[in-house]
Amino acid sequence: MGQHHHCRQPAGSLQDRHRPYGAAEREFRHNTLNVAPYGGADVSYDVAALSGMWNWQITDQFTTTAALRVDKMSLDRSGVFAPRAPQANNGLWNRDITETSANATAAWRPTSADTFRLSYARGVQPRA
Repeated sequence: MGQHHHCRQPAGSLQDRHRPYGAAEREFRHNTLNVAPYGGADVSYDVAALSGMWNWQITDQFTTTAALRVDKMSLDRSGVFAPRAPQANNGLWNRDITETSANATAAWRPTSADTFRLSYARGVQPRA
């Protein structure tokens, strides 16, 4: 009924202290649902996402991290409608929605007991 695919592609190694490293990931999913009680109509959607993270331990006391993710959902309807259905038009169901989320952090650790962080984040909220 649906597909789900993950792929991680590391861009460095955790053993490389004080060097930037990161990872990328892509994801795809497809789902279809029969929506007509008598058959002949489907609603389907595809979700594709691409994300990446980058981390850099500049010194033993200072690190940075940044991440970005882009999601795209495509909704589609095909098939027949029940007789006299209001707004019986498959085109009204077809939509593409793209959302981006990101975050970034810089951390400074002047002593083993103290850490200062500066962060930015933008998440995705479901639409009502």
